[in-house]
Amino acid sequence: PTESSQAPELVVEVPSPGDRKPEMKHEIQGYLQSSVQEVIVVGLTGGIEYICQDGVQTTSIFNFTLILPLNSSANW
Repeated sequence: PTESSQAPELVVEVPSPGDRKPEMKHEIQGYLQSSVQEVIVVGLTGGIEYICQDGVQTTSIFNFTLILPLNSSANW
């Protein structure tokens, strides 16, 4: 980010089936190095990871719970 822009505090990443794990890790590290405080990764099977500078956490540092719908084909 430049001086006139700021990184968001939170990024939610939803990988595509073709995304490779090493590339995702690199992208997440890039977010964290650009002052993003937390990256939430929603896996293809519905698993959720909260990742911050200290590594993977069991809950969000922002003190909220992300709940996904049971029907994965829901229209947004």
